[in-house]
Amino acid sequence: MTETLRTFRSWLMELSSWERALFLPLLIGLFAYLFWQGTIGIFNHFFILVHTRTISDFFTSFVCTRRPYSVGELKLGDYVYFSYRGERQYPQYGVANGELLVKIVAALPGMKVKVDDRYVYINDQIRGAVLHTDRKGNPVDYFHYDGSVPSGKVFVMAPHPRSFDSRYWGFVDESWGLYKCWPLPLSDR
Repeated sequence: MTETLRTFRSWLMELSSWERALFLPLLIGLFAYLFWQGTIGIFNHFFILVHTRTISDFFTSFVCTRRPYSVGELKLGDYVYFSYRGERQYPQYGVANGELLVKIVAALPGMKVKVDDRYVYINDQIRGAVLHTDRKGNPVDYFHYDGSVPSGKVFVMAPHPRSFDSRYWGFVDESWGLYKCWPLPLSDR
């Protein structure tokens, strides 16, 4: 290695001053470009950038893993990205099979969830309201439930009161693919 560096240095010294003036910035630029491409390539190998489309989410851009997580690896409050595959379809709200959503884990397996005609309770504490109409006044059905979160599923919500989430369409199954996310700073609306 040191012999290679000596050879390169002697070759560099043989160049005229204007050749060195051209060569060094090109060399530095090439190394900077390769470093940048390598960094981006490594990032893209492990992460994906996700941008939400709805106005109900507090954050609109997230960095998400490319590795799916099991329900057992998640904690309350984690942001998760998943592909909706539920029985109910709500294309008018961006919730139909294949839609990519980001929500917050509000309840894990074994936790008590109750969704009645007014509120969502998690472990007997009110966590949000249930709305019966959308912004246009159209009726919206909600998820009627009173029991524990089943194994392999999570209950997700978002902070906006009009978020279309588990209180309307039910649990997110681990088979939908749960990818952990982190909101990007300054991406809130």
